[in-house]
This record gives sequence, structure tokens and C-alpha cells, in this order.
Amino acid sequence: MIPERIERRLVPCPPTDCVLWEGASDDAGYAIVWFEGNRRRVSRVLFKLRTGRWPRRDREMLHSCDTPNCCNERHHREGTRRQNERDKQAKGRGRMHFCAGGGRAA
Repeated sequence: MIPERIERRLVPCPPTDCVLWEGASDDAGYAIVWFEGNRRRVSRVLFKLRTGRWPRRDREMLHSCDTPNCCNERHHREGTRRQNERDKQAKGRGRMHFCAGGGRAA
């Protein structure tokens, strides 16, 4: 179950199927929140809430949509740094994404 203080900051963006974070973000644009006494990326918190475990320390959360502040759990998967770099190269990651409703998604 997602805590209300997190859930209220999640906003669906239907054209992209992203669920955008309207809270704090880190310098790279990834959604962050205080959870269990630490500042954490929301994608990792949602992974913990869904699976009952934290992603491994040597793993990253790969975003299939390439939108840093997307919190749609279906867009995230745990992977290695190498997998993330390959995904980044294959998709030309680094571009900005916009929700069709006009909101900035990254």
C-alpha cells in the first residue's frame, strides 16, 4: 500500500501512461521523498512497497519511459548499471519529455 503522503503527489498523464511526481526531485530530475528516515528516490520506495525488499545496492531502477519523475511502477525494473547504460544508448536518453496536457515530465 502506498502511503497517502506519497500517493497524493502522483499525477497520471494518460497520453504517455506515466504517473508523474509533483513533489521534490534531485538534481537529475528523479522524484525523491523522505522514507524510513532517509531521502530516497520514489521509484526505489515503490519497488520496496511492491516487493517487500529494497532494490540491491548494486542495482539501478531502469525507466522504460525515460522520464525521470515518472513513478508508474510498470515503467520501472531493477537492473545493472551496464543494462541501464545500454538502454540509455539504445534510446538516446537525455531528451526532455512532455505530457500532452502541457506539463513538463522531466
